[in-house]
Amino acid sequence: MNLANIIIFAVIGVLVIATLGIFTGAIPISPRSDENGIIGQTSVWLPESQARWEKIISEDFKQANEKINVSLKKIPDEIYEREILEALAANNAPEVWFLPHELIFKHENKILPIPFSRITERTFRDTFLEAADIYLESGDEKSAGYIIGLPISVDPLVLYWNKDLFAGAGIPQPPKTWDEFLNSSQKLVRTDASGNLSQSGAALGEFKNIRHAKSIISLLILQTGNPIVEKDGKKAVLNEKFNAPLNPTASALRFFNEFSDPQKASYSWNASLAEAQNAFISQKLGMYFGFASEYEKILRQNPHLNFDVAEAPQINSGSVKATYGRMNALVFSKKAADSQAAWKLATYLISYDVQKKIQDEIGQPSVRRDVLTQPGSQIQSAAFIGSAVKSRLWLDPNAEKTSEIFKNAAESMKTGKINSEETVQKAKNQLQMLLDNS
Repeated sequence: MNLANIIIFAVIGVLVIATLGIFTGAIPISPRSDENGIIGQTSVWLPESQARWEKIISEDFKQANEKINVSLKKIPDEIYEREILEALAANNAPEVWFLPHELIFKHENKILPIPFSRITERTFRDTFLEAADIYLESGDEKSAGYIIGLPISVDPLVLYWNKDLFAGAGIPQPPKTWDEFLNSSQKLVRTDASGNLSQSGAALGEFKNIRHAKSIISLLILQTGNPIVEKDGKKAVLNEKFNAPLNPTASALRFFNEFSDPQKASYSWNASLAEAQNAFISQKLGMYFGFASEYEKILRQNPHLNFDVAEAPQINSGSVKATYGRMNALVFSKKAADSQAAWKLATYLISYDVQKKIQDEIGQPSVRRDVLTQPGSQIQSAAFIGSAVKSRLWLDPNAEKTSEIFKNAAESMKTGKINSEETVQKAKNQLQMLLDNS
């Protein structure tokens, strides 16, 4: 090997080690300091649902980076998107902000992309969960690929179950399959003298009082291998089977509705009951589908509730093991193009040590593969970690409008006014219209 080749390979090796070092936190990024010794300043906005990051940003990062000033702002979730849009329009946006995956489609054009020259696609895929690929644009022969944002948190849908109610029904453990789920739900149901539900097994079949109805239906569809939307090409595929024996969306809607049909043995829920999470907290519901982030709230609102967490049931002999998940990423405003302080903050928050701390101390699963290989210290950690690994997302063009599409499809299937194929085709067309026009 000649001298020129030796030099080339040495340079490549240094670059690879440097990239990996940034992600592990082993190699700090050292921006230039100003005359006062302050390296720089940056700003970050996050929704209140991500408030667990406040101390890490305001205290831990500051302690590790004394010469960087960080301005942090928490915004209520319900107005977060509006506040970001108004700030962008007024050229007053933060350099770094949290982007929920449901907002990627609507706001990707407002974000400073991260080129693969800074973080390679291979490093991104090796570092983060498969679900994080939704923040990747691989590119093609016509355009270069890039990264939309750096994943920071994942929130998988899990199954909360009441241990006392299970014991009372003679059920020793939470269901692992949907057949077991249906059987457990039937055993948990109780009715009063008038035949009204006094205790429910599972909350499915309604949108009115099930806050995560769309997420549950998404979970059922994703487990068949149907991605709901093909990210490349922005194509709605609700009516495609993807090797499933039946139409996955029709099957999902049919199963979901079954639990609110008084004529079925699976009847367990109706629109007159309390909201699902409240019913679970008040011990009127045996099984509740909620996100990992809800654990502390449930525990806080009823400290005496004897409950536990399990991974979502799976299809019998299904080839895809999945649950639905939500994800947030750190994205950069275009004004952060030359901000080394912003990049320093972002790489700190996704570093191994910080992500491990979140998993150990707060009990929320990490987005990093290497952290997820480590057992968590919280009682719920195993279910959360397993669910995080299995999390799947889909490219949602408008969360509110797609929830309405799913709701209308479920209700159409329930009334039988149009057959299942027409219902799914209509939902698919409406979803494609949103993808085309959003």
